[in-house]
Amino acid sequence: HTLQGTVQENTPIGEQVTVIPDLTVSDKDFGTNGSVELRLIGPGSSRFSVNSTTGHVHVNDILDYETTQSYSLTVEARDMDGASGYRSATARLIIELYDENDNLPQ
Repeated sequence: HTLQGTVQENTPIGEQVTVIPDLTVSDKDFGTNGSVELRLIGPGSSRFSVNSTTGHVHVNDILDYETTQSYSLTVEARDMDGASGYRSATARLIIELYDENDNLPQ
C-alpha cells in the first residue's frame, strides 16, 4: 500500500502534510491491546512526525526543495499486545516537496 504526501518547501514546523489517501489505522482488539503506535522509518524520517491518534503527518524540520525533492518513507503501525512482542504492518509514504521561488537568479 502506498500513500502520497505533498508539502511546500519552507513550510513552518508543525504544519500538516497533505496525505492521500488519509493515513488511518485500526486494530480490532480492545483496551491496551487495541492501541496502535505509528512511526516513520527511513532516510529523512526525522524531518516529519506522525500522530498515532489522528494519523496526521507534520513537518518536523526545515524542508528545502533544492536539497531534497522527495522523501520515501515507511509508516510502521505497531500494536502493543502487553506481552514481550508486538504485531506490525507497514505502508510506503512518498512525500513530494513543491518548489517555492526562494532563490535569486544568478
